Amino acid sequence: MSPKPLSKQSFPADQIMAIEVFSELLTAVEPRHLGQKMTEQLRELSGARTAMLVAHLKDGNEHKPISVCPQRRTELFSNKDLAQFYPMVMDGVIPRLTNNMPSGHQLRALMEREHISNFLYFPLYVMGELLGTLLLLELPDINRIEETEKIIKHLLPLLALALRNSLSYDKINQQAQELDAYSRDLERRVAARTEELETINSKLLTEINERKQVEDLLLKAKENAEAANIAKSTFLNNIAHDFRTPTHAIMGFSAFLLKEQLTEKQINFVHIINERSRVLLNLVEELLDVSRLDSGRLTLRAIQFDLEQCVRSSFDIASNLLFVKNVKMSCSVPDGLPQLKGDPTRLGQILTNLIENAVKYTDKGEISVQVQQVTDGCPYGKFRTMISVKDTGLGIEADQRSQIFDAFSRFHEFAGDKPRGGVGLGLYITRTLVDLMGGTITVVSEVGTGSEFMVTLDFDIA
Repeated sequence: MSPKPLSKQSFPADQIMAIEVFSELLTAVEPRHLGQKMTEQLRELSGARTAMLVAHLKDGNEHKPISVCPQRRTELFSNKDLAQFYPMVMDGVIPRLTNNMPSGHQLRALMEREHISNFLYFPLYVMGELLGTLLLLELPDINRIEETEKIIKHLLPLLALALRNSLSYDKINQQAQELDAYSRDLERRVAARTEELETINSKLLTEINERKQVEDLLLKAKENAEAANIAKSTFLNNIAHDFRTPTHAIMGFSAFLLKEQLTEKQINFVHIINERSRVLLNLVEELLDVSRLDSGRLTLRAIQFDLEQCVRSSFDIASNLLFVKNVKMSCSVPDGLPQLKGDPTRLGQILTNLIENAVKYTDKGEISVQVQQVTDGCPYGKFRTMISVKDTGLGIEADQRSQIFDAFSRFHEFAGDKPRGGVGLGLYITRTLVDLMGGTITVVSEVGTGSEFMVTLDFDIA
């Protein structure tokens, strides 16, 4: 036997009215507008002058009207005013009639200010949490307050849900707005950064192109310099051959002349010819050495040699230049020196240049060559020696000492009535060879007293 369908007569009148209001709202209103529409319906149903749906936020520290009907009364109560309802709503002890409130009641002054003689309040709970309050202000028929209250109570769960939906919608809307604002700001920053990076990339491309052009120019200059260096070396080799052949012939025939029966004056002339030829030959050798040093083609040998023999050989070669000078020469080499391993040819060239330089600028007095072993700071397994060439010649001005090792530096080109000769390459070659051998060269000099050149070199012990 099927059950009988329910009819409106099965429910009390207040429930029937609540069901009709509820059905109308559900079918006609979007969920996010349900709170506003229910407030309007409840105001119309109760006949109240003002209906207000209030949300209690931040643990009751903020009270926000969600919907007010009529809407022109939105600013009816401030947050401070609404805060006075909150503790009473929590306690459930708010009198319905203003006149029934004690004279010191905190709401009485508020109600009298707004000319409100009565009101109804309804706390709205969702899952035990107080979300807000429905306020109906100034109901026209005091005798029907209880009847109105019964009807509205049936709609409170729906109104509470509507309030929660409204708060959720506001929160979602606020988050959407914040997200949209953040998105726009992010797009703006990305656009700005993109523009900045494009500018930087443009500058980098410009710099890269400019650097490429500079590198191309440098490469071209390097190629030109190498080509010029090759041409210079070829020229110097050719010119050296052209100079060497006749110079050797002159020196050879000068040696033959010295074997003939010559007067003292003629012998002196032959010595001058021989000495000048030797100067010319040395000049050619110096130019070739400079070419080799500048191009990096000069290499050092590592062979066993006798240091004393190398020093005395260089000393003897330079001594031959003193046949017309009144200068005393001495050479001091300690006994018992070990056999060393290095390049004796380049060491001899260094010493010959220094001794010949001393001879060139010393007209009287003494030239001394001294060899010493240095143990302080000498690396293990090495032999360190300091060779000094000291003269009593013209000396070097203080402001010229820093330049004497530069190529083509010429000082005292003419001293007194004597030309000193040379092109200023001897000391440059000497310093470069010393550097190449990993040594040091220093000079101490005083004008009118003389100069002392000191060379310090390390050699392997053979």
